[in-house]
Amino acid sequence: MCFSCKVKLYKINIIDILTIIYYDISNNRKREKQMGNKKGFTLVELLAVIVILAVIILIAINAVLPQMERARKNAFADEVMNYAKAAETKYVTDAQEDDTTGDISAGICYNLSELHGEYVSKNDDKYTGIVIIVKRGDSNLYDKYAFIKSSKYHFNTPMETTNNKTEPTKPVQKLTQKDISDGGNNLTYANCEAWNHRND
Repeated sequence: MCFSCKVKLYKINIIDILTIIYYDISNNRKREKQMGNKKGFTLVELLAVIVILAVIILIAINAVLPQMERARKNAFADEVMNYAKAAETKYVTDAQEDDTTGDISAGICYNLSELHGEYVSKNDDKYTGIVIIVKRGDSNLYDKYAFIKSSKYHFNTPMETTNNKTEPTKPVQKLTQKDISDGGNNLTYANCEAWNHRND
């Protein structure tokens, strides 16, 4: 149950508690004035402070946690885009060195490990998966598809089967937070070998 729902459910109880605490504090103060006792806070006053702080902390946590989750998903989406751009850079570089662009209408696949170091400024196992580069007809534009996971999230390019052929339908250029799923162990194609044999 969400925090706001809990607050609505127990609203009367919280108000009753705070009202009792308020009147108790008022009565204590009156007694202290009469007795000339001014020695710090009573137990009830300290309890009131603790209750108020607890409510404030719960409200803050409820507001901050979703923002943190969105920020982490945005960071993951940025990493997916970085890998996609790195794969395109590698393809263009290799094509220039070979003096040919070749036929990549069916897509060229790169394991992320091939991009670490030279094309992506990291060399670790935090991100695994593949990126596929597909050239758009005779243009110099490329669609980039990806199957990438981290320890917390994963992204699978949507696939569609037509005439017994399974092909990607949504490039990473159109990636949104809704396309990112929780859990890092669910890649449709974990490596290029699996991708190249998808229609076998």
